[in-house]
Amino acid sequence: MKNIAIIIPVYNEEKNIIQLCETLNTHLNKISTIVFDYIYVNNGSTDKTREKLDILYKKEDKVKVINLSRNFGKENSMLAGLTYVSDKYDAAIIVDGDLETPPEYINEMVEKWLEGYKLVLTYRNNRDKKIIDNIAKMYYKVYNNFVSNKINNDALDFQLMDKDIINVYINMPEQTRFLKGITAFIGYKTYTIPVDMNKRSHGKSKFSGFKNLFLYGLDGLFSNTVIPLKLSMILGTILMFVGTINTIIQLIIPQKATILNVVLTINLIFGGIIIFILGIIGYYLSLVYLEVQQRPKFIIDEKKE
Repeated sequence: MKNIAIIIPVYNEEKNIIQLCETLNTHLNKISTIVFDYIYVNNGSTDKTREKLDILYKKEDKVKVINLSRNFGKENSMLAGLTYVSDKYDAAIIVDGDLETPPEYINEMVEKWLEGYKLVLTYRNNRDKKIIDNIAKMYYKVYNNFVSNKINNDALDFQLMDKDIINVYINMPEQTRFLKGITAFIGYKTYTIPVDMNKRSHGKSKFSGFKNLFLYGLDGLFSNTVIPLKLSMILGTILMFVGTINTIIQLIIPQKATILNVVLTINLIFGGIIIFILGIIGYYLSLVYLEVQQRPKFIIDEKKE
């Protein structure tokens, strides 16, 4: 009988942990052909998440717990879970710990996996009309224009990965990770399912707000393409051309030109070009710096198996 690990990264989800387990049991106990285990990855929670996981571990045989030493970010907590299950399970499914991920779709994901699909992806079918959601859709459109391996505009981390894909993924050495982008790069036979996401039952999202999403988006984009470097060179060329033409026009039309205007125009244009390009180069250098350090992507404080 095949076995599948449900990987659940959690951070300060004390009010959702037990309810999530009960919800998963309600749906997954109906699938008699697969053995499921729940791998909770506690990403350095500061509330009572760890205590609740201890209770759940003693109560449920199928529950395994990985406590990280601190918060290493969602991407690395998923990596910790995938690394743990890589040699123990036939496949893994990543599920959010906030009850927004609808477990009723897991049955369809498993069916497609049994049909031979090594990667079963999902995308949000019911995104709200909030400003942040519209920004997310715009981001993915921009992302897809920059990279060769496209992802859905509403792609989710909720996905099933065969052990072959898991092993490829965990052996990739990069420090800065973007799961949706990397799985698109890996390839293999893939099936995609639209899902209607649930509303969060308790608490607020721990990964929300423009700042977090913006930085996460930059990491995802810059770690998967070098096109921004090429575009900065093109932009610099265009702006230099515009600045040159503007300067010539001001010199040709004396009544509208002064030496001060010409100098200010040149400084603004070239100063903007330099700062913009240096910003892009600096961001790539920061990624290179993190890669060169080769620090562990996560540190496990305790495992309960």
